[in-house]
Amino acid sequence: MPDQNASPGPSAGVNCPDCGAVLIQEYDRCPRCALPLRGPVAVDLWQLDGALARLRERETALLARREMLLDLLREERARRVVADSAVRQAAAGTDPPDVPASGQPGTPAPRRDVSPRAVQNVLLILGGLLLAVAAVVFTVVSWGHLGIGGRAAILAGITGLTLAAPRILVRRGLTATAETIAMLGVALLFLDGYAARRVGLAGAADLTGPDYAALIFGLVALVMAGYSRLLPLRLPLPVAIVLAQLPLPLLALGETAPWMTAALAVTAAADALLLVRSRGTDRGEVVPDDAGADAPLVIPGDAAGREAAPDDAGTERAPGPPAPPWRATGVRTTMGLCFGVVWALGVGYGSLDSLDLAGFFRADSLITGVAGGLLLIVLAAIGVLALRTDPDWRGVLAAVSAFALTVGLAAAVWPLLPSGWRIVSYTVAALVVALVVLRLPGLNDPRARSAGAVCAGVLAVLTALPSLPMTVYTLLAPFARLDDAWSGAYGFAGDREVTPFPQGAVVLGLLAVASAVAAHQGRAAMRPGALALGTVTVAVAPVAFGWGYAADLTVLLILAVTLVAGLTLAGEYWWAGAFTALAGPVAALAVAVALAERSTTYAALAVLLVACGLAAFTARVPQAASAALAMAVLSATGLIWAVATGTGWQPVAGGLSPALAVGALLAGLLALRHRPTAGTSAVGEAAGGGADDPRRLTGLVLGAVLAGLALLSVCGDLARITRFYRPLTSPWTALGTPVDHHPLLIVVTTLVAVTAVLVSWQAAGRGGALSAGLVAWPVVLTALPVSVAWPYGLEVGLFVAGLVPPAWTAARSRTNGMVGGAVALCTASAAVSWALMSRPATLIVLPLVAVTAGTVALYGRARAVRVAGAGLATLLAGGEAFAAGVALDLPVRHAAFGVLAVACLAAAVAGRFGSATPAIGVETAGYALAAAGLPLGAADLPLAGLACAVVGVLMAGTALRADRRWAGYVGTGFLLAASWLRLLASDITVVEAYTVPFSLVLLVFGWWRARNRETSSWVSYGGGLASSLLPSMIAMLGDTGWGRPLLLGAASLTVLLAGARFRLQAPVLLGGLTLAVVALHELAPWIAQLAVAVPRWVPMAAGGLLLLVVGATYEARLREVRRLRAAFGRMR
Repeated sequence: MPDQNASPGPSAGVNCPDCGAVLIQEYDRCPRCALPLRGPVAVDLWQLDGALARLRERETALLARREMLLDLLREERARRVVADSAVRQAAAGTDPPDVPASGQPGTPAPRRDVSPRAVQNVLLILGGLLLAVAAVVFTVVSWGHLGIGGRAAILAGITGLTLAAPRILVRRGLTATAETIAMLGVALLFLDGYAARRVGLAGAADLTGPDYAALIFGLVALVMAGYSRLLPLRLPLPVAIVLAQLPLPLLALGETAPWMTAALAVTAAADALLLVRSRGTDRGEVVPDDAGADAPLVIPGDAAGREAAPDDAGTERAPGPPAPPWRATGVRTTMGLCFGVVWALGVGYGSLDSLDLAGFFRADSLITGVAGGLLLIVLAAIGVLALRTDPDWRGVLAAVSAFALTVGLAAAVWPLLPSGWRIVSYTVAALVVALVVLRLPGLNDPRARSAGAVCAGVLAVLTALPSLPMTVYTLLAPFARLDDAWSGAYGFAGDREVTPFPQGAVVLGLLAVASAVAAHQGRAAMRPGALALGTVTVAVAPVAFGWGYAADLTVLLILAVTLVAGLTLAGEYWWAGAFTALAGPVAALAVAVALAERSTTYAALAVLLVACGLAAFTARVPQAASAALAMAVLSATGLIWAVATGTGWQPVAGGLSPALAVGALLAGLLALRHRPTAGTSAVGEAAGGGADDPRRLTGLVLGAVLAGLALLSVCGDLARITRFYRPLTSPWTALGTPVDHHPLLIVVTTLVAVTAVLVSWQAAGRGGALSAGLVAWPVVLTALPVSVAWPYGLEVGLFVAGLVPPAWTAARSRTNGMVGGAVALCTASAAVSWALMSRPATLIVLPLVAVTAGTVALYGRARAVRVAGAGLATLLAGGEAFAAGVALDLPVRHAAFGVLAVACLAAAVAGRFGSATPAIGVETAGYALAAAGLPLGAADLPLAGLACAVVGVLMAGTALRADRRWAGYVGTGFLLAASWLRLLASDITVVEAYTVPFSLVLLVFGWWRARNRETSSWVSYGGGLASSLLPSMIAMLGDTGWGRPLLLGAASLTVLLAGARFRLQAPVLLGGLTLAVVALHELAPWIAQLAVAVPRWVPMAAGGLLLLVVGATYEARLREVRRLRAAFGRMR
């Protein structure tokens, strides 16, 4: 019979309250940390956690209701502002703005990025800062002729008045302004201290700088603490707390580093005690659980809760009972921040000193090391004490405390160790701290326990950083000698030795053992780290202990074969993936080390080929088998390179490209072993979505990668293809440099092309294979003349003939038309460019390519291909016209009009066949020809005007089409530009003689249009005013006379007044802008002289005072700005 008194345990799916592990079923004890989960205490704990969860849900609901109530109050404020504005406008005789009808909800005002209160605070802060800076400049620099008594009297009087002003401002409800003035008083108190030291008051000059600064900070902190008890302000007490952090560290500035650490520790301890005390005083306040929607809405006044701000009617609310300073959120936040900063500085400073990084003194003895360690242990204890204050920061406090404890434990030991082995003490200390944090009872917060353990673990990992350069160098040095293959062992024989670093291997071994232990105890996240650290440790051990080259290569090969065997035998995806991720780099490292000797290269590649080949067909996990297949192909590729270069067929560097190409083809052929089923995508099945073997996808991807690497290895030779484009920079000029031919290039490019077709056929079917062949076609075509010497005429003919297949594909293919068009365009560019080296070839090739493009445009199936073909044919026709003109010995500026003639013909053809698809390409190419011919023909101003006239006529003719009316505006602009260029050719300087008449005509037209209709003033008068005012304003900026500014200022003033009289936006804005520019242009010299004559502190003081006044009356100024904006918006 079951026990009726047995306490219920936790249900499945919850987390352990100690370690946070997920409980997938009901346990008596936690499977990770062995915490008892049944019994009366456990029941109380589960009930307490449930109550805390309900409180959090209640807090979330209350915060949501608070936001809802706040939105309702904001809507009420917006409606009141609209109603007040309507009443004022009705009293002034203006029309009120539209308001919602009665009974309908008003539309809430859009939320601003910055609230008015935030703007007011910014103005007050900036004003206070400017006044403080002005006071500092006046005190330090601009004493003037005043004596010592006068200076002291001025500073004391200003300070007293400043500190007395906030009481008056608080009574009038200007709390924010009072806060600003109080902070200005703090700055003046420091200036008083500076003045007292300057005059030597009460022996202040006899103290050292840091001691006097500590005294001043302490006195100002005491004054602000007392000041906070007199006035209900928020900032004085936090400022006092911040200033109180500085005296002890300032007193320790002249001492050694341990004194500074001790000062920071004492200050942090005081802050921690205050935080604990403040938390203890707040424990009695419990929010009732039934506080809901019926609870009264409390409107706070200032932060202390003593005085409420006046309401809209001008009356003040009754002040509530004063709240203790400890319960002020800002005060507790300040104390917490100060504690965090001071405590973190103490830990950091002590740690730097113990690590011998600060440079103040060297801990060469056991006594100094123990002293630094004890101080860090004290700081760690302070951090543990602070864990009771704020639950949100317990993780950070625990982590930093673990850091301090780690450094403190190691600081007492490492002076006894040799210089190279001192880092091992920190590794051991970090691992001990991690064990203590995980196993020590009393840490009930799982977040703090986890944070401390993670920090200690991270510190243990960081201790490997000193040996990281040598470790990385050991692992990467063999790869740096790939260019010197078969030149002897490096680092073990020769003129340079690798320095052993046994302490680094020991540290890595300790970390690997610790990770393995943690993984064995159920922490699955540590498994990758344990395996990786173990692998790295074994890989660098021969070099770290100086065992020699043979031992290094043997260990690496054994390690690689072991990892390959692991991925073969692994039955879980996780283990297979881990072994695979490590087997590849280790195998690569073994091959790089083996490249030192020819025989070791053969042996290493053969061993890896056999091991990876067997794994590719026997691995239990398909993904691991595909990785083994990739390593086997790479090993075969390397073996092909070794044989080719070892037998002398190719040089060491030159044999790489054919080996990569053969390897790519081999990978593509291996991908044919498992073909996809009918109706299934190869890529989708290889990704695991069907019955296809993942090795097929690996073969496809590896083939593509090796093909790309093969091309990359011959990129230098492949770059010689660009010589076919050199005639673009110097047409009709023979290339005098002899060309070297590379027969191997055509072999590599052909193998890569075949691989690309094979891979594309398996991945995307027949269409993909055709696309790959088309893309590879121009590469192989242009690589052939680079590999084999051909006459120039045959090379041009080859390129023109090579244009036919892609052009036919572009015209007739339904699926690869776009690809064929792009390839045809690339081939045509090579043919045209190479033909530019000879005048006859240019005159022959351009028409042939143009006819081919035109044929594609006429018989093509895809719309884009037809448009592109028509455009290319038109462009080539324009080029032929320009080349024919130059061939007839015409100047370039005259031959350019042939291009413009073709552009006009293209516009006529496009207008005649406007509905046909090729007409789009013809028209677009015509615009491009016009844009190219215009600068070519603009050799001087008269010809530039003639070219603009031709383009203007072209656009005007285009505007005759019903769907191209916009071209009339462009044509008008070009015709006007032509007339202006002609005027510039005649040296016209008085622009008003030509702008004013046209402006008057435009203004008359605008007036006639706006005479009986409501149109925008920008449409009616904007163009006319801008065409006169703006050119005259630009001309005035470069004019030194007085006549133009006077006349322009009078005209702009007239325009401004007329716009204001008739409530027109365009005249007001354009006239005001022009008048402002004229005024600044005329007053600029006077403003510069005034800025030099006034003392520098006066503008800062005036600006600060202005900001304070504006900030205090911000709401009234804001309403005036809104009325001005509304008035401007009502203009037409």
